[in-house]
Amino acid sequence: MIKAVIDTHGLLNSIPKNGHMRWLYDAFIEERFVWIVSNEIITEYAEIVGHFYNQRTMELVTSILLTAPNTLRFDPYYRWDAVKADPDDRNVGPQ
Repeated sequence: MIKAVIDTHGLLNSIPKNGHMRWLYDAFIEERFVWIVSNEIITEYAEIVGHFYNQRTMELVTSILLTAPNTLRFDPYYRWDAVKADPDDRNVGPQ
């Protein structure tokens, strides 16, 4: 089975029923891939989803991700510092 780390932008655009990336949410619910998350990723998802939507949507999204059978939690034990902070992250919203 495919395992994938999903960018926050992809998550944001998979939430609306008419979003151009809704296929991502549908594929996840149909268990066609494993969504890999870490504590840092879940924290970022919660922050950004809460900002662009609301508290209830943020709680629902994180709850689904944390309880789904096809979610894999992985927390790296070493940080390579290969990816620098992306200042554009906060400017990305649903499209």
